[in-house]
Amino acid sequence: MRWIDAPGLNMLHCFNAWEEDEGDTIVIVGSNAVKVEQVLERIELAQLTIEKLRINVKSKSLERRPLCPLPRI
Repeated sequence: MRWIDAPGLNMLHCFNAWEEDEGDTIVIVGSNAVKVEQVLERIELAQLTIEKLRINVKSKSLERRPLCPLPRI
């Protein structure tokens, strides 16, 4: 297990994940709760975006790209 800081990422669900570059890169597609407070109070009010994350295991770096940038209610 490795810890990678991802400020502003509140992943509720991982849709898919896979390895690339012979395991040096982990790619994750999942939902991000824009305001985590809403999720804790009432899940139906959650504003979610869908993001693709690329984690470089060796450098412990993270690249985020919105796939669906508008919050979905």
